[in-house]
Amino acid sequence: MKALPIKTSKGYCWCCNSETFSLFELNDFPLTGRFPKKGEETMTGDLSFSVCKDCKLIQLEQAYSPEDLYSEYYYRSSINNTMRIHLSNLVIDIINKYGLKKPGKWLDIGCNDGFTISIPKTLGWSTKGIDPSNVIGQYFKELFLKNHYEDKDFINDIFPPRKIKMFDEKFDVISTISMFYDIFELENFIDQIEKSLSKDGIWVVEMNYTLNMIKDFGYDMISHEHITYFTLTSFIFALNKIKPELRVFDSKLTPINGGSITIYIDRGIRKIDNSVNINLEIEKEMGLNSIPLIKEYFANIKNHSESVSKFIESLKKQNKTISIYGASTRGNTNILLSKLNKNIIDYAYEKNTDKIGRFCPGSDIEIKHEKELNNDNPDYLIVMPYSFIDEFRIKESNYLKNGGKMITLVPEIRVYED
Repeated sequence: MKALPIKTSKGYCWCCNSETFSLFELNDFPLTGRFPKKGEETMTGDLSFSVCKDCKLIQLEQAYSPEDLYSEYYYRSSINNTMRIHLSNLVIDIINKYGLKKPGKWLDIGCNDGFTISIPKTLGWSTKGIDPSNVIGQYFKELFLKNHYEDKDFINDIFPPRKIKMFDEKFDVISTISMFYDIFELENFIDQIEKSLSKDGIWVVEMNYTLNMIKDFGYDMISHEHITYFTLTSFIFALNKIKPELRVFDSKLTPINGGSITIYIDRGIRKIDNSVNINLEIEKEMGLNSIPLIKEYFANIKNHSESVSKFIESLKKQNKTISIYGASTRGNTNILLSKLNKNIIDYAYEKNTDKIGRFCPGSDIEIKHEKELNNDNPDYLIVMPYSFIDEFRIKESNYLKNGGKMITLVPEIRVYED
């Protein structure tokens, strides 16, 4: 094990600088997004969770360097069909619903493998992507060039970029998909968003929704990358504090990634959709912004992971063979908290060829190509990217017809068979 150096640590709220209340702590927790080769050390770092007593934002007290988190990054947004459909629909919905029929300029922050902005690109938009991970360099020729991109269309850096002077362009759409919760310098980030947004522009934020995390017990969202855990209420609080000229005018809930919220922001020129007040009221009725509910949630994580451990170990005692389907970052959190390892889990089957031959961090479970699944034919498959279970059941229908069973662990343990 090798400890990650902490870039910065804060004893008060990342958003409003108020006092925070300690919730939950994981010491020397493996970096779930990095899959070591045989013999390589597993990177670890503390995860200390707290909640702001003022704005009620759930957050990590530590923030780690982007170089440590993203220099070996394995997630690709185009890897499965469900995500490709979702991202395509999201882009088309933004263009059609908000009257953006005339192609303009689109900036995608956290652009990953470029799939999201490949869609407005094909519709005639001028696009630019920025991402700190190795994914841009690794897949540039594979995906970017075939879509007629140039080097200048992508910046391999955080936002605002450190390696170049910030461009003075104004963008009609700025999208931040599954990345806003990675930001700890919130004031700097939101300030540059406002500077980069055109007069009539729209900023679209899609992220894991804390309501779903608590209601559906999605504690697999916990990781070193995810520094903040926003509700719509705490997000609006952050905007009002940092850039009150930006305003939320629409919101939409989606089941993607175990439950996400899409938030639409402009300069106050569009009518506020009823969904904003409806979702704020749901949060209030649920008590989502109350410290007692948040404390109870974190206290129950230990109980649920112990239940998972007992269930899987009971299968092992029956001499059942058990493997993982999808060696995912979030799945690693479940596995580690449930204290499952290579002595209980035989293999992890994975589509992303970059992970093949590597090992799940901390549990030391070997990763094999998903093509080997039917040869090995384990009795049970623990599906780690559980939000795609419907897609996987269709894809692996032969495995299920041959007697195999699939398991999802959250919000509760559930077994699927033919």
